[in-house]
Amino acid sequence: MNAYTFDLPEELVPGTWTFTASQNGRELYRAQFTVVPSSQAPQIASGCESNLMS
Repeated sequence: MNAYTFDLPEELVPGTWTFTASQNGRELYRAQFTVVPSSQAPQIASGCESNLMS
C-alpha cells in the first residue's frame, strides 16, 4: 500500500494537494493527491494506528 502520512494535524485539509519541485525556474516534477477524512478510507486509516494519514 502506498500512502502519504502527515506530521501535523493542520496538514489534514481535505481536497487536492499538489507537490512540485523546481530548479532554475524549470518544473522537475508534479504530484497530486486527494486528502479525505479517515471515515472515507477506513481500510487505510485502520493501518495508521495513531498516525495521521491521507
